[in-house]
Amino acid sequence: MAKKSRGMLVAIGVFKLIKCALLIAAAVGLFKLAGKDASGTVRAWLADLGLDPRNGSLSAMLGKLDGYSIGKMEALSAGAIVYAALFAVEGAGLLSGKRWAEYLTIVITLSFIPFELYELAHEVSAMKVVTLVVNVAIAAYLVMRVRQE
Repeated sequence: MAKKSRGMLVAIGVFKLIKCALLIAAAVGLFKLAGKDASGTVRAWLADLGLDPRNGSLSAMLGKLDGYSIGKMEALSAGAIVYAALFAVEGAGLLSGKRWAEYLTIVITLSFIPFELYELAHEVSAMKVVTLVVNVAIAAYLVMRVRQE
């Protein structure tokens, strides 16, 4: 059980670090887009990747970018960096087998579930449902693990 249990901690830690890397990439992208034609630049990036910017969710994202001021883009970028730092601490702590990281991950993960439910209540999407299910599963697993030990 201990080996399997450690494997789950490693998997959750790696998952958190991947989310950290994605948020850092998003933060850098938002920062680079501040003050520019954000949606036009992103449309060009999507075209280079062979993606259709008229796709429903991509189109909605591009529409939101058009309304963001430089200050809003910079604030979103800073928020993404802070959130990425939390994921980095969680992931590194879990990979190191630190008990505090398990508690920290439980608290942070559970604290975001009300926001995820709020978002899901406004607009249901497969990604939002998957995110909620994964986060509930991670929190439930860690709570059970902490209670067993």
